[in-house]
Amino acid sequence: MVRMRRNILLVANSGEDLNATVAEAAKKTGRGMRKASTTRKTFEILSLGLDDVDLAIVDVDPSLHSMAILEALNYSKGAPPVIALTKVDEAEAGPIVRRHGAAACIRKPFAAAELAILIDKVCASACQTEPVSCDMWGHPRSSGRRNSRHRTVPNATKRSSLHSASE
Repeated sequence: MVRMRRNILLVANSGEDLNATVAEAAKKTGRGMRKASTTRKTFEILSLGLDDVDLAIVDVDPSLHSMAILEALNYSKGAPPVIALTKVDEAEAGPIVRRHGAAACIRKPFAAAELAILIDKVCASACQTEPVSCDMWGHPRSSGRRNSRHRTVPNATKRSSLHSASE
């Protein structure tokens, strides 16, 4: 039987305001949230598996750790797609974070509604690219093959006039 993934893994070393915004976006999409506030905690979660995680969100900071986390998430067994949170414009950061395994990125600051739209879009894209097969009784199951490369998703969210005015 296929188990529905419904959690978001937030990997962040940032303030509570970002955590609250991501939690609100997760709630808007009907998902729960697990948080890994350190690199060590992230790798502990990875070692246990990501069977219940349908999306990871990584706060990409200027350190090398965030790129290592992106790559580790991308190559872990049952890798979920990843959204990178960046301080720089998507046009600048997008190619870099995608090269390290992110399916999409969004520039900080952002509203929970913007992130919720991107979460739904990335998860829908991942479902379309994940092959489904059946066991000998016709029950659907995932392919079991390790396909850690996810199709990249352009950020389709529009910047609100509130964000445009403050930038």
